[in-house]
Amino acid sequence: MRVRLTRIEKYDLNLFDFDYDLTMMIFFLDPSGKKIYARYGQRNAADADAMQSLEGLDYTMKSVLAMHAGPTPKFAPRASEKPRFVSQLQGFKKGCMHCHNVREALNRELKGKGQWASDLAWHYPLPDNIGLTMEVDRGNVVAKVKPQSPAAKAGLQKGDQLTLAGAVPVHSIADLQYTLEYLPAKADLKLHWLRAGQAMTAELALEAGWRKGDISWRPSSHGLVPKLYLGGTNLAAAERAKLGLTPTQLAFRLDTPTGTSAKAAGFQGGDIILGVEGQPLDKMDDRQFYHWLRSQYLVGDTVPFALIRDGKRTVHTATLR
Repeated sequence: MRVRLTRIEKYDLNLFDFDYDLTMMIFFLDPSGKKIYARYGQRNAADADAMQSLEGLDYTMKSVLAMHAGPTPKFAPRASEKPRFVSQLQGFKKGCMHCHNVREALNRELKGKGQWASDLAWHYPLPDNIGLTMEVDRGNVVAKVKPQSPAAKAGLQKGDQLTLAGAVPVHSIADLQYTLEYLPAKADLKLHWLRAGQAMTAELALEAGWRKGDISWRPSSHGLVPKLYLGGTNLAAAERAKLGLTPTQLAFRLDTPTGTSAKAAGFQGGDIILGVEGQPLDKMDDRQFYHWLRSQYLVGDTVPFALIRDGKRTVHTATLR
């Protein structure tokens, strides 16, 4: 039976728990309406529909129905058993409350309790963050494994079908993201999968910083993403060679800063930007660097920029705004 909810004021947020920056989320519930088999709804920074399809939804529905008909159905655990409602959130006002406002209110609450940490800004990390690209039309099937990633080191391969991530049954990409959302800044994740019908399992070691990604598309994160723009001209091969730079490393000459953020950060026209000290940035131009910077740091972070100024290599430390 299909039920469409357009307002969530009367419903338990700890049951209908999802990525509140999305415009749509589909829940598959048991007959009691109190347990969740699976979720469907996901996106990336590039395109709201790049990670979902009608075929993917159909696949998820059939996967859930198969589990429902089985002898031991599995359910996604709740983050908290205690019910919670929108009206209990700080700043709640009667009337229409957008989903991203729920996330903003939850962030304010964590900050008020002194429980906020910068890693919490990167909500619902993509499977790519652990080295997995999942098929769009079969959301629990691995399409690609990034070399040297946690997933690759754990032995996952293209074609593997995930069945369980932590304690969450995986029917879709959203199910895997739900597991990732509640992992800490440094974590071990146990995955179960099928390969040619054989059950396999491994533990992925996730190091600090694994959650980071492009959150610039998220309405709830607009105040967290730095607006510093450093644009310029990428250096030609001859000038790179003269300066002792490699042919592919990041290197661009900064235009005279016109934006208030670049001026306030102390950058000067003619600076040659080499990236961030200690970060090997290869095969990246000025525009890609801008997006990378916004995916790795937050407003208020102090960043050591590696650059060449007046012919000398130096480190310029700037606080992002």
